[in-house]
Amino acid sequence: MKVIGLDTGTTTISGVLLDDGVVIDTCTLPNDAKTYTGAYALQDAERLLSLCRDILQRLHAGTADAIALTGQMHGIVYVDDAGKACGDAVSWQDERGSLLWRDGLSFSAYMSRRTGYHLATGYGLVTLYHDLQTGMVPDRAVKITTIPDYVAMRLADSRSPLVHITMAQSMGLYREETKDFDREAFRILGIDEKYLPEVCDEIRTVGLYCGKVPVYCALGDNQASVYGACAGVSEALLNIGTGSQISLICDAYVKVPGLDTRPYVDGKYILSGSSLCGGSAYDVLASLVQDILQRYDCPVPEQLMRDLDAAALEAGSAAGITVDTRFRGSRAEPELTGMITGINTENLTPGTLAYGFAEGVVRELHDFWQLMPAAGTVRDLSVSGNAVRSSELYRKCIRTWFPDMNIHVAEQKEEAAYGAARYAGKIRQDPDGR
Repeated sequence: MKVIGLDTGTTTISGVLLDDGVVIDTCTLPNDAKTYTGAYALQDAERLLSLCRDILQRLHAGTADAIALTGQMHGIVYVDDAGKACGDAVSWQDERGSLLWRDGLSFSAYMSRRTGYHLATGYGLVTLYHDLQTGMVPDRAVKITTIPDYVAMRLADSRSPLVHITMAQSMGLYREETKDFDREAFRILGIDEKYLPEVCDEIRTVGLYCGKVPVYCALGDNQASVYGACAGVSEALLNIGTGSQISLICDAYVKVPGLDTRPYVDGKYILSGSSLCGGSAYDVLASLVQDILQRYDCPVPEQLMRDLDAAALEAGSAAGITVDTRFRGSRAEPELTGMITGINTENLTPGTLAYGFAEGVVRELHDFWQLMPAAGTVRDLSVSGNAVRSSELYRKCIRTWFPDMNIHVAEQKEEAAYGAARYAGKIRQDPDGR
């Protein structure tokens, strides 16, 4: 059985082709659909769709038995009654929810106070609420859906969005008891329920690609990454990409302050701690170095990131420098900013600073891990993400901050796309065996 997994990521769009569970081909393209305007983090929905179609053509999707979707969580796309996008997609990095609204509170904080749910900027229903209150909902919009589920709709030539619980929960105002959005919370906030997509608690087909290949609704990329990287290896995953997460598989629902409890597959759950900057924090340092070089008309080396890594490994440590890499704040405290402390006249070098940045990314994940109930008993940790694979510095920091763990680097490079494809393959082979 041939199954394609397609991951609509923030930085790249990736596809993998599995034949009886074995990867036989891959394709990755840069996500060049991103645009930023002030607080608004947008992606050209049609460009995103075009990139996905390009990957499917390269992987000969017309001969596949199924197409599985995953991708960036939290964000939304407004669609019209024909299932077409009404303007740009709004990504998880969007900050309109942090804008001041009422009672001295931001949109997300106001919604959280009124409903009792923890909501953060970038959550799809925070975006919807902001847009309803400010008149920004497109005139033709009849529904919202997630970014990867929009791609699934269009590939399957469907007009009605279908969202799996792993994606619905990421949008906010999700109620575990009903496995659906909390309609009472919508009433409290005055949000019209007509915009909500249909929610399903099992991965279902949306329609057919080219009239013959089943297309499945999207699995959340956190969940897909865990399924792709952890299956048969461990119960915990540390991932560093554009963002970063540390996740633990749980058999039952449990709520822990400071962590997200997310629906998983096969009736299980994930405890997840997610940083808003993650691997992109290192880009802040690289951009600073690049700006300095350009100001003096010096060429910027293509391998700048690798050069910074090498300088950090040569330094051997941050030499007392501590970098708080929460440059975009955190889910719990969006007002936070990053900090660099511990600098003296002896220790400020490119190498120690680079080391401090990488260590800061890993330390934030370690802080999340310390909140997890099984942190003292789970010993196997899978690590994944392009940042981890390409950087010995990150791997060294992980070994330093998780000294008692057995570290496994996930075999598959595109673990989210791989995980989505594996799970879809399982469903097609045994629809009743979930």
